[in-house]
Amino acid sequence: MTHLHSSAGDEACSPPLVFQDHPTATNKIRLAYVDAVEEDWQFRVLWSRQHTSTANAPQAQKRYNGAHCQRCCMIFRLCQACGQSARLPNGGVTWVIPAEENPEQNWSGITDIAPTCARCIDEAIMGPRFCTRLRRGCHVYAVRHAEPYGVLADVYRQHDSDPKAAILVEKNAIVPLEAFPLLESCLATQLVVQLSDLTSLADNLVPC
Repeated sequence: MTHLHSSAGDEACSPPLVFQDHPTATNKIRLAYVDAVEEDWQFRVLWSRQHTSTANAPQAQKRYNGAHCQRCCMIFRLCQACGQSARLPNGGVTWVIPAEENPEQNWSGITDIAPTCARCIDEAIMGPRFCTRLRRGCHVYAVRHAEPYGVLADVYRQHDSDPKAAILVEKNAIVPLEAFPLLESCLATQLVVQLSDLTSLADNLVPC
C-alpha cells in the first residue's frame, strides 16, 4: 500500500512510547506517549505526532500537522493538495487511484490515498509530496462511499521484563479498526478507508 507523504518541512516528532494503564482499553493497558494528551487518540488508536519546522506556527499545527491532516482529508473529504473540499456538485468525491488498483479487477477498495479535488489532480499526480505510484498511471473516480477501514501503523508489544516498556514488532502494518486489543498496541500514521460505488470520470488514465 502506498503512503501519503508528508509535505516538505514536516518532520517526525518522537517522544518516548510506553504502555500505560487505562480503564477503557481492552486489556486495561494501551500504548501512549509519556506526555500523552487525549488528542493523541482517535478511533481508539494512538496517532503519530508530526510537526512543522516553521518556528512561529501554532502549537496545535506543530504537533498534528502530518498524520492529523491525512486523517482530516479522509474523514471530511478534503483535498490532499489544497485542503479544500473534494466533493463534486452532483455527488461523490474525487479520488485519484493508481492504475494497478483497478475496481474492475477485484480490488478490495482499501486505500490510504486521500481525496483530491478536480483543481489539484495534476499536482497530486506529479507533485513530489504525493504518491509516486500515481505517476506510473492512474484513474480518476467519483466515489460515493468511503468508510474508515483501519490504520497503517507501527505495532508494539510489552517488554517481557518491563510491561510498561514498548518494543517495536512491525512497521507499516495494516490494522483493521475492529482488531482489538492489537489496535491499542499500535502507533498509527495513516487512516485507511474502503471505497465503494465508484464511477469513472471520463478516460483519465495517465500514461506511464
